Amino acid sequence: MVPLKQYRRRRRPPTEIKDLTPDILFEIFARVPMKYLLQLTTVCKSYKALIRSHEFRRFHHEKNTMKIAPDYLLVRNRIGGQQRGFSIYSARTFAYDENSGLPRSIDIPMQMQLHDLPLYEYGFTVYGSCNGLLCISLFSLDLDSPLYLYNPSLRKFKQLPRSEFELPQGTSITSQMATSLVTLGFGFHSGMDDYQVVRFVHPNTSIFYAEVYSLKLNSWTPVENVVDPREVHAWFMEGCTCLDGVIYWHLMQRPNMSLVSFNMHTSVLGKRTLPYQLQPVMRPICLQVLHPECLRALHENSVQVSKKSLCLFQVIQRGCHHYCDIWVLKEDTEEKIGRIRLPPHASIAWPLGFSTNGNVAYMVITEDQDLPLLVQYVPLLNRIQTVITQISHRPWYVDAYRESLVLLDEI
Repeated sequence: MVPLKQYRRRRRPPTEIKDLTPDILFEIFARVPMKYLLQLTTVCKSYKALIRSHEFRRFHHEKNTMKIAPDYLLVRNRIGGQQRGFSIYSARTFAYDENSGLPRSIDIPMQMQLHDLPLYEYGFTVYGSCNGLLCISLFSLDLDSPLYLYNPSLRKFKQLPRSEFELPQGTSITSQMATSLVTLGFGFHSGMDDYQVVRFVHPNTSIFYAEVYSLKLNSWTPVENVVDPREVHAWFMEGCTCLDGVIYWHLMQRPNMSLVSFNMHTSVLGKRTLPYQLQPVMRPICLQVLHPECLRALHENSVQVSKKSLCLFQVIQRGCHHYCDIWVLKEDTEEKIGRIRLPPHASIAWPLGFSTNGNVAYMVITEDQDLPLLVQYVPLLNRIQTVITQISHRPWYVDAYRESLVLLDEI
């Protein structure tokens, strides 16, 4: 038997963190909460270089996108007084997470000037959310509205350069389009590893201008061969969603409802008229990209789903009861997969994502015009059961949020 003292002398020295390979450090650092990950960049130059590297940021992004459950909820409300802004809540506790390092609220510390008035007198909103990066601007958009990308995890803003596009002199603006002259979309182009903002300008039936901003190039590029202006001369409903490099919007063009898409890989605009079953009975109609686990939980029949899908939430009324039908929009067809019964006189203002394993959904409902509520829906019980918090301002907006390192190289 080897004496204990001799065994201790023979034992290999413990591995120190400086001896770990970059691959192992990637795995370790990717599991560190964002608050402490940023602190690690101040420990030594090698950690800072590793965390700021393109390879690690991409690895961190891929780890985050594999999660089913959102870590946080981004909710529109009043930040104080009359100022309109957004708060960030934990998706587990529905309260501000003191340990997250995230801002308690997004109140835009700079002044985005419009006609010499500060931002808070107009209010701002989120026009797109993708991988922890938000596209924000004034609630009422025009050609001069400043556009920003914002990462709450880093508390970093980036103002987009001004577009060179100007309306031809003497252009008439249809009265019904005066307050919806500009439409925005936002998404991630995986092939180019680039975040892009799409902007449409549509003042009348003769002009439809489209352009794309690239974060990687920090510049705007016009889109060629856009659709006939008469085909899209209507109201683009607020909000968009992005799936596999394609951004989608709702187009209200009575008597029909259409889906407009922009493919970031090919820079091609498309339009798809939805069948009569999906024509709006009540507003709103909302688009969401749902995880396979969520789809399986919602589906009325037992099915195997292997990839994320574009879904449409349609609020309808049957007698005194309101329902929300969930449709999966496939390439050429639409499939209704489930129905949620809402409380009496309630409507869905904005559907959200699902918790781990798809067993709980979060959505905003409103039982009257002034009392929006964030609630839980349990697919297995087909029941809305828990009022979580009251949201204090219209229009309602709730979305999932995950921490991100996008824009780290801008710091």
